[in-house]
Amino acid sequence: MQMNMTEPELALALMEQRPGAARVAMKRFSPLVHSVLKRGLGASPELEDVQQEVFMCVFRRISTLRDPVALKGFVMGIAFNIIFLERRRRKQRSRVSLEQPMVFDLQQGRSTTGMHAAWMRLESLLARLRERDRAAFVLRFIERRSTNEVATMLGLSVATARRSFSYAWKRVTAWAERDPFLAEYFDRKLKLRLN
Repeated sequence: MQMNMTEPELALALMEQRPGAARVAMKRFSPLVHSVLKRGLGASPELEDVQQEVFMCVFRRISTLRDPVALKGFVMGIAFNIIFLERRRRKQRSRVSLEQPMVFDLQQGRSTTGMHAAWMRLESLLARLRERDRAAFVLRFIERRSTNEVATMLGLSVATARRSFSYAWKRVTAWAERDPFLAEYFDRKLKLRLN
């Protein structure tokens, strides 16, 4: 299996379960996945296990990839899903051990309980988006990446990346406005700060 194959060629090789395709995919995407996991979960001895979980999920779900050109976005979307799942696992473990749960600071000055509840509700809204749109939303509005960085990380054109996170922002804010608790986190001040 050639290491320099194009992204669509690699996607098709994975779908056809060609020998060596999984190794090529792991070699190509491991640095990016590791970087995203480290930013999303922090340094942890479990990071390598979580990275393996990402790739196992990619290989199991590769048949659902509709556009072979979007392989990188597909991998990133799964990585973000695994980050969300791992955060939930950590929160559950912290509740059992009576430790402070890991929370995401959506807006400074909010109470820990409020932030935790808002983050959990936001995760449920993000789960309703397509993988590419969810990944673009997280990179742009949570990770604070520039439009060019989002496009590069997801293997998209700048225009497509902008359409993707703009669409995701409109959908998520529309859904959030129907939730009285979550709506306060999408007020005008937060929108201006994120855009």
